[in-house]
Amino acid sequence: MAFKRWVTYLRAWKNTWEVQMRAPKVSRQANSDNCGVYILAFVDAFLKHPLAFIEAVEYNKNLSWKVDASALRKHMDPRCWWLQG
Repeated sequence: MAFKRWVTYLRAWKNTWEVQMRAPKVSRQANSDNCGVYILAFVDAFLKHPLAFIEAVEYNKNLSWKVDASALRKHMDPRCWWLQG
């Protein structure tokens, strides 16, 4: 949905470039509880290995970035837990 809005926005500004949606294949969370942990894990991996992400998007490759949500939660700063509400 967001991609369609972005393309509509670009066309409204007379964009003439071809726009394609590309998404690398990454591991996915197995439940509805770990979405924030996965986001943080992928941001961390992206900042450490930006070229691997760019190549995966450009050449439709798989990213071997695995997320161990339990281990990552143990390393998160406990001061953040109040954000859970």
